[in-house]
Amino acid sequence: MPLTREEAPGQAATEKKSSALPWIIGCLVALVVLPVMIGIIGLLAAIAIPAFVQYRDDTQSTLCINNLRQIQHAKEVAAVRNGYTNGTRITPELLEPLIDGGIKSLECPGGGVYRIRPIGTEPECTVHGTISGLQAGDADRARPAP
Repeated sequence: MPLTREEAPGQAATEKKSSALPWIIGCLVALVVLPVMIGIIGLLAAIAIPAFVQYRDDTQSTLCINNLRQIQHAKEVAAVRNGYTNGTRITPELLEPLIDGGIKSLECPGGGVYRIRPIGTEPECTVHGTISGLQAGDADRARPAP
């Protein structure tokens, strides 16, 4: 009987043994890489989230300023048309035809309520304050008085 390649005189047939070493190394690498990646993602989130919040707040303030300017312009037009002087109270009904979509279409994006206030004073938002306070960027002046 001829000898096969696997069987040589004095040797048993060789069998391939699968080694568990590469699998263990792969698991250890994953255990090291996973916390590092979680840490990097956490660091990026810690940097990005406050920037997004600030961007949202700035956008809401800008939209609020534009709404307050529309109210102020409508007040000035009503005062000129009707001959009102400083201190005269203006009703929302008087401003309704002077604002595209009406006064009720103007909503503060921050959830505030607009106060029209008398002629000679700026309109005010209960969240963002007045136009001049918002433009100055002064947090104390931008907030309405209690």
